[in-house]
Parts: sequence; structure tokens; C-alpha cells
Amino acid sequence: MKIAIYSLLLLALNSTIVSGFELDYFEQASSSHANPSKPSIIKDCGDKSYMVEIKDITLTPAVPVPGKEISVVATGHIKEKLLPGAYADVLVKVGDVDVLKKQYDLCQVMKDNKTNIQCPVKKGKVKFTHKVTIPKDIPKALFKVEVRAFDVNKKKLACLNLAVDFKNPENTFYDL
Repeated sequence: MKIAIYSLLLLALNSTIVSGFELDYFEQASSSHANPSKPSIIKDCGDKSYMVEIKDITLTPAVPVPGKEISVVATGHIKEKLLPGAYADVLVKVGDVDVLKKQYDLCQVMKDNKTNIQCPVKKGKVKFTHKVTIPKDIPKALFKVEVRAFDVNKKKLACLNLAVDFKNPENTFYDL
């Protein structure tokens, strides 16, 4: 269970690094099914006051599959330099039960996972790529992850909600 939560958390944190706040493609993808690689399982919950603006996120495959690798490619724009000390408050729920509530150092997460982006991150365009393997034995349940990220000065950095239903993988569109 701990590995399963960590995998979902890593996926959410990876997406947080370049999450954004101006595009509504999350909702468009879930309603139109236009591009199956767009992450309808991820919803932006921020606004223009956040420090990171997303341009695109692509998950391959579009829905995580137990025992398989998922690739995250995200592009965006960071309004200010991201310094060490940036953090994310993360809440993971299985169904309606809180199973993890923890604060993570974003720069340490990037370092520990050897991501292509490391702190400090210069302001401007950014492209983030990372791969995560979803544990084969992940519980067949609905996982919800809330990520609220802040810079070292507590300015809003990113806001994401993620939902994956491993008991019904075809049910990929949620009211997040």
C-alpha cells in the first residue's frame, strides 16, 4: 500500500512542478475525449495568481495501469525562480479515507527521483519529463490526491487534484 501511495504521490508531485493555471484543457479532455493522452485524471485547481502556468501535460498511457510504467511530459512557464525550500502539502485518499497527509520538499523530491529538472529552477519555459512504474499489486480502489505547492516564501506555486480508479480503469473521468 505504501508503494502504491508513493507512486501516485510521485506522479502528482511530478505534475506539480510544471502545473498551471490558465488553460482549461483538463475539462475539455474529459468532456470531448478528443485526445486520449491528455490527463483527464488530473485537474488544475489554481488561478492566475499562481507562479506556474501550464502549457501541456501528456501522460502515456493516459490512464495509469498497475504493473506498467507511465510517462509524464509537461511543459509550462515559471514566473519566478524556484528556490530550495519550495514544498507541497499532499493529501492522499483511498475512497473517502485519508491515508496520507504529508508535506514534501519539492527540490528534494526532484533530486531523489533524478528528474530532468533540478533546483534552483530558472524562471521561464520549462519542460519536465519523468517515468513512474505503478505497482502491480496496487489496491483496486479509487485514489484521490490533492497537491498544494508553495515556494519558499509561501507564495502559491501550484494546485492539482488527481483521481485514479484502479477498481474500474475505464472510469477515468471524474468530478474533481
